[in-house]
Parts: sequence; structure tokens; C-alpha cells
Amino acid sequence: RAFWSTTIVMALALCIALVHLPSPAQTQEVKNLVSQGNGLYLQRDYSGAIAKYGEAIALDAAYAAAYNNRGLALVRTGSHAAAVASFAQALALAPADKRIHLSLGKAHALNDDLTSAIACFDAALTLDAAYKDLTGGLSDLDKDNLAKTAAKMAVLVKTPERIRKVCE
Repeated sequence: RAFWSTTIVMALALCIALVHLPSPAQTQEVKNLVSQGNGLYLQRDYSGAIAKYGEAIALDAAYAAAYNNRGLALVRTGSHAAAVASFAQALALAPADKRIHLSLGKAHALNDDLTSAIACFDAALTLDAAYKDLTGGLSDLDKDNLAKTAAKMAVLVKTPERIRKVCE
């Protein structure tokens, strides 16, 4: 079910991107708006940052960074469900970006959707070629220790209160 939801979101985002191709001047304006939003975010003016990212999205609905950064600001305001939606839009536009998978996973966890959070974290790990190379080179003993550590972490992941403390 989650696969189909993600697939539909990705197809819609692609349609939007093909219909609305920004001019070079619009592209520069979008980058400027995202940069302004980033500045506001760093000043902890999350509402102002969200507004700037929204302006950027209004000019270019296919700019994944604007959706991603808006999601980060939404997390800071405690709007976890809205952050999930924003990260999902970013992911539809940039499905190979492991950072977006991680951010979406964090937002799912903060929204008490641990199953989706784990799926996002797994997707990020799958995308991370360095992780694959690292674990492929471990001895069986190291892999066993890694599995035990992962099992301990799974216990923590099943407790939403602990996730909130780790994610914040």
C-alpha cells in the first residue's frame, strides 16, 4: 500500500514538473527564495522560512530542495504530519536522495508511524553504497555484533518516547 502511495505521488510530481518548466530567471528566483528561507531557518524563524519555501514551490513545483527544507522547518514547528507530506513531495522529485529518506523517516517517527519510519531508514541504507561496501567487508563475527547492536536499537525504535528524544 505504501509503495502505491509513493508511486502515485512520484507520478503526479513528474507530471507537474513536465507541465511547469521554469525560465532561467524563475530558477534563479527560486534559488534566492530557498536561500532566504535557509537564512530564516538558521535564525530560528521557522514560520518565515516555511513561507519562503512556499514561495519557491509556487514558482517551481519541481524543486525538491524547497520541499525538503520546508519539511525540516515544519519538523521544528512540531507540524509532523505536514512535514511528512512535504518530505514525500521532495522524495517524489528526488527519489535517490538518501537524506530525504532519512528526514522522512524522522518525521514519520515523530508522527508515531514507526513502520513507515523504519521503511524510510531501510531505503536510505539501501541507497547508501558506502554502507553496502562497509558491511560487505565485515567478518561474520563483526556482522553478528552488528546484528546484536541493531536488535538493541530496534527495541529503542519501538518506543516512541525514546525516538522523540533521539530525533530532537
